[in-house]
Amino acid sequence: MRWWKRFRILRKQNDTVKIMTLFFCGGIFFLGKALCHGVGLYQATKTPVEYEVFAEAGKGAEPVSAKACGLDGVIFAGPFRESTVSFRKKGEELTFSCMELSEEYLEKVYGISEKGAMKTFYVNQRAFGMLKKAGNITGDVSELRIGYEQQAEVAEKGGQDSSKGTSPERESAFGNAKVLLIPVPVAEEEPFVCCIGTPLRLKSEEAGIRIWGRLDLTGENMAKLTEEGFTLSDARQMQLVRQEQALKQTELKYSAILAMICLSVPFFLHSAWKMKYHGNSLEWYDRKKDGEE
Repeated sequence: MRWWKRFRILRKQNDTVKIMTLFFCGGIFFLGKALCHGVGLYQATKTPVEYEVFAEAGKGAEPVSAKACGLDGVIFAGPFRESTVSFRKKGEELTFSCMELSEEYLEKVYGISEKGAMKTFYVNQRAFGMLKKAGNITGDVSELRIGYEQQAEVAEKGGQDSSKGTSPERESAFGNAKVLLIPVPVAEEEPFVCCIGTPLRLKSEEAGIRIWGRLDLTGENMAKLTEEGFTLSDARQMQLVRQEQALKQTELKYSAILAMICLSVPFFLHSAWKMKYHGNSLEWYDRKKDGEE
């Protein structure tokens, strides 16, 4: 009789084989779980993420960006400013936060090389879908022509104190613009809009630094950034991400341990069975068949 036919009968009739089968299936389950966690952690460490930091007051954005590029785990860094942009289409108006970035950052990170003199905004799928819906646009389109108004706060002049209850001074620009999809995968949790910022705004002391780099699972890179005088804009969120990845590392470790234990039990039971029946682990079935047991 073939071995798999013997095993199928033994699995139903012998308690030891039942235990071996149960532990073997458990080992395969925990091994698969460990592999899933391992692949997830590998992708997390290899897939670059973006985060924002601010330098100490009085430092220009460009030299600080160059300094950030020299840190471990940082692939590229560039200055950014935030503004508000309102798009109008067929009487509908949508307002988004807009990230103003340098041409070099857009090219290095998003693969965007801007051509032409027309104002262009680059958006993720979520923002693009909202604009299409507002304009009652259907079908597969990759570019929108739309009216816009962009507003941004400007620095107080002459060292004036902006904490006296007066509204900050704002500058605005308006006209018609192109809206294009960002050609690379980006986060889709929230609408994202970016454009090329003016050199004057990006070189100002109010500019922050947007960093594109590998996810810091240990916190060492964040500690180095802090030592260099940088302040993370959303330290709480980054801490939660690190805690989530640390939890996955723990799950990976214990899943691997449980997989080793579960796969070891059938091996030891099988070895003991072979010793009992002089090297033939299926002899029990033959003896029972012949009426010896």
